[in-house]
Amino acid sequence: MFGKKLISKLAAVVLAGIMVIGCGVAVFADERIVEVEERNLYFRQYVSTQTFEFVPEFTGEYIFQSYAPTISSSRYVNPLIEVKQNGHSWLDFDSADGLNFKLRAHLEGGVPCRIFVQCDGYYTAANVTMVISRVENETVPEETDSDVPALTEELNQV
Repeated sequence: MFGKKLISKLAAVVLAGIMVIGCGVAVFADERIVEVEERNLYFRQYVSTQTFEFVPEFTGEYIFQSYAPTISSSRYVNPLIEVKQNGHSWLDFDSADGLNFKLRAHLEGGVPCRIFVQCDGYYTAANVTMVISRVENETVPEETDSDVPALTEELNQV
């Protein structure tokens, strides 16, 4: 009995940890995704990492997503990403398809961030496309005072 409770609590903690780390990205209905940059990364067996800099134009949420080639009999490609900015670090090593990364991070505009992409797997050479997108929240226009008819005018007319 004690073992079952411990296992169920452990499973809940692991699931919560996966959700916090960022293995997957939720996009909500009031958000619009705008592509900012696309990079083609070329990996060879002896060069399995690439590091570059990205400077976000605006402060906000950004999505980093890879599009690795599909699994074939001659190669298996599994890229991972780490984004660092101002002492903060975001890491995603496996997205929902188990083959690519998809990371969402809140970045400060105008401040450079370091992008580290590593490609694990069995391959001789692989091209991986990485897309950086910005999340824009669509704002609903709020009702202003000029849109609301004045009640005092209606009362004076009666």
